[in-house]
Amino acid sequence: MPYKFFLICLVLNVYCNNIQEFMIDEAKKTDVQELIILLQELGYNFTEQEIQEKITTYATTKHNKLFTNRLNGKICGFLAFDFSDSFIKGPSGKIDTLIVKQEYRSLGIGKQLVSHAENYAKQLGCTLISVTSSNPRIGAHKFYEKLDYVLDSKIFIKYLKLH
Repeated sequence: MPYKFFLICLVLNVYCNNIQEFMIDEAKKTDVQELIILLQELGYNFTEQEIQEKITTYATTKHNKLFTNRLNGKICGFLAFDFSDSFIKGPSGKIDTLIVKQEYRSLGIGKQLVSHAENYAKQLGCTLISVTSSNPRIGAHKFYEKLDYVLDSKIFIKYLKLH
């Protein structure tokens, strides 16, 4: 009996020592390469300069945030949060972008980021938070529905040609 107890304690100790913690913080200028790789997973191609500018813009724009979820210092997901004060609906938040690395999906990382953004939105006095997900991203739609997001309206888009 003491031997079994010893083995159980040993297994629990090894398991507990191998648990890796995820940490949410804000994107830094040194995160450019990792963010580029994440964006490429969804088919978006940005240059280093473009990502650097986005990090700077989010860092200097009041209430907008780029949240990262890190595992042992490496980014495994990120969320871009935009704040607006709508004429009709008042203060609101928007999840502009949410990406989790392929190998970390279904581990709760996206859920942690969304929860973090929702709590941040509440601190800002937002009464709602929205997200736009393109029609082909059925998996993303199911993800948001599991988090109690509902389909509320249609978005009409017109792409403008810049000269």
